Amino acid sequence: MQPTDRLTGSLVRLGMVRNADIDRLVDLADDTRAARLGDSGPAFPWSEANQREWWTSRVTDDDVRVFAIRLLDDDSTLLGTITLSSIDASNRVAQLGMSLPDPGHWGHGYGTDAVRLLLAFAFDDMNLHRVEMGVFAFNTRAIACYEGLGFVREGTHREYLQRDGQRHDMYLYGILEHEWRQDR
Repeated sequence: MQPTDRLTGSLVRLGMVRNADIDRLVDLADDTRAARLGDSGPAFPWSEANQREWWTSRVTDDDVRVFAIRLLDDDSTLLGTITLSSIDASNRVAQLGMSLPDPGHWGHGYGTDAVRLLLAFAFDDMNLHRVEMGVFAFNTRAIACYEGLGFVREGTHREYLQRDGQRHDMYLYGILEHEWRQDR
């Protein structure tokens, strides 16, 4: 039987983060719209040196699996990154994080395809039992993506985030290996 490439989907491919990708990620970090969707801290453009240091430490951290998200038909186009972090090998649990920092890439299904690939990697290759994440209530695109892939809203951190003078909830989502397998 021919092995399948779990890192290639219908729209995107997951791959390594290259040095040139860090340059692109640093450039994209100047636009804070994506950071406001996924980061609870104040969204502001860090210095270039801080950005480079953060990305370099992230991609070399043994406790994080970071993948570049690339267009399937254009390996040179970096769409963003997707990660498994806070990996608890004893309990087979990890946290999912994704960033598509260019708003021009939102709403095309790239994120959904990337999450689908990452879940296959998490459950088939890493032998995880559970993947989880937190999503701000106003991030409706992310919520639709995760729920469409079978994630279950398991809880709410009420009024977790202060943004633009308003309080916002953060929803807690998780998917178990057997739930993912039954939805495939």
